[in-house]
Amino acid sequence: MEQNQMELVNMLTELVEQEPAYVIGQRMINQLSQQTGMDPGAAAEALLYAAPAGTQALCTAAAQGLMRLQEGGQDVEAYLADPAFVSLLRDMPPAAALRLYDAERAAQAAADQAREQGARDMLEKIMARRNLPAPIRGNIPADGQPDYANMSSAAFAQVKKRLAQAASQGLHPSL
Repeated sequence: MEQNQMELVNMLTELVEQEPAYVIGQRMINQLSQQTGMDPGAAAEALLYAAPAGTQALCTAAAQGLMRLQEGGQDVEAYLADPAFVSLLRDMPPAAALRLYDAERAAQAAADQAREQGARDMLEKIMARRNLPAPIRGNIPADGQPDYANMSSAAFAQVKKRLAQAASQGLHPSL
């Protein structure tokens, strides 16, 4: 009878060890124990229960990752001053948090730049409209007086030629 129980236990153990969830869990435990240097039992406890020892080990792993980033030339202190980066750091490894944070900042900078460009475009349109003649009353169209100051050289030469011809004919042209 005891032998039948042992065979049943062995058979159930083999079935459980072939389950995908068990295999994935073992991989996660092994990866955490390799990254932090914990034994597999403590790594399993850290993953399952987020025990204080496990939390400390995860913090140690994050600190080691940040040290590697600092040795690589990154300004880690500036990143740690931003609460958004710290919240990302709680959810993922330091290198991934840094990449995601930089991508978010680049996207925000691009959006800000586009918003500023739109404001500049709008200001240019307003300034261009300001130079147009405005009617005195809304129902009367504006008088289209020529703008001699902003006229091109060719157009101004034509105006001078027309005035000279009128003067040679004895007319008194007005501008």
